[in-house]
Amino acid sequence: MRAWYLLGITPAKKDLQNSGLIQHFYQRKCPRKFLQNILGQAPLARIQARQACLALAKAYLALAGQEIKLATATTMQGDWQQDAAHFIPAREIAQRLQNSAETSC
Repeated sequence: MRAWYLLGITPAKKDLQNSGLIQHFYQRKCPRKFLQNILGQAPLARIQARQACLALAKAYLALAGQEIKLATATTMQGDWQQDAAHFIPAREIAQRLQNSAETSC
């Protein structure tokens, strides 16, 4: 999944399902059956399901946030555009990132 945004790829519906990121696509036309299934659950079951979904979403969002920070740091340096002979040394990258963080505050 990381490669999708690092390479600028927009995944197809099937790719999203095959990756396990989503399980189903729901039609917008008639969500009645889906909503009736939710309504038919006991209140405690609905609350637990909601909490479980929120916890899962928060974990994915936290992971995505970390991945975005890493991808941003990589693209800011432009090192990925160079050949191996011109890569920026890791210590210099750390200093550049620290300097850019200090100037952005």
